Amino acid sequence: MFGHSTEARIAMTDGNFTMHKFLNRREMALTEYTSARWLWDFRSQVPQVIPLAVTAYTSVASAVTAVRIGSLLERAGCTPLIGTSRNLQLRDFKEDRPIVLLGSAPSNPWVELFDDRLNFVIDNDIENRIQRCRNRSPRTGEQTFYSQEHTTNVPGVAYAIISAPSNPVGKAPVLIIAGTNAEATEAAGELAADLPRMARELRQMGIDPESKVTQLELLIRVQHLNDTPSRSEVIAHRVTR
Repeated sequence: MFGHSTEARIAMTDGNFTMHKFLNRREMALTEYTSARWLWDFRSQVPQVIPLAVTAYTSVASAVTAVRIGSLLERAGCTPLIGTSRNLQLRDFKEDRPIVLLGSAPSNPWVELFDDRLNFVIDNDIENRIQRCRNRSPRTGEQTFYSQEHTTNVPGVAYAIISAPSNPVGKAPVLIIAGTNAEATEAAGELAADLPRMARELRQMGIDPESKVTQLELLIRVQHLNDTPSRSEVIAHRVTR
């Protein structure tokens, strides 16, 4: 997907926006995010800690994944331009420069652009107050929802996606790496940056790693312990040639 690009953008999650939504106890769409009005509201919500409102924060998992993908790109002669999702504009998706989106739509609103093009979507399970992976068109043996079994700090199972969807607004190739929790996101990033392992996984699914596809989606099951992914495996996929 990166071809012979000399630069690629890596957009990490926006921790400030996630916190702002938590304080407001409601979901917010991409249009509200790009208006930047929420930043002024956020400052008024936490006036006693203004630096928290004006400084861009991200998660450790997002930062670690950005470094892994960035190192991979540098070895291929492509310069990674790393920032939070707040650094992106819609026009960036109309250019030829590839874009890597880290995190799901609840933490990286730009993923919303591709929501109707993805089969595996990470969203919020409001009733149980956790994130889950929704399977829009389950095949035989697949589930409609994949939810993490435990919270962090205890042995558990979470889920992640690696998706290369078609771009509905422009020419930029897009890669999405996201998980139902930080451990899952980190595990997906490890797989995406491990080219030999990725090639093996694709071949096992009957996909030639050297071939071009219109769209590719991988669903990953992750076992984690003490905030660290211990094992991951691809359990479902979708490919459009």
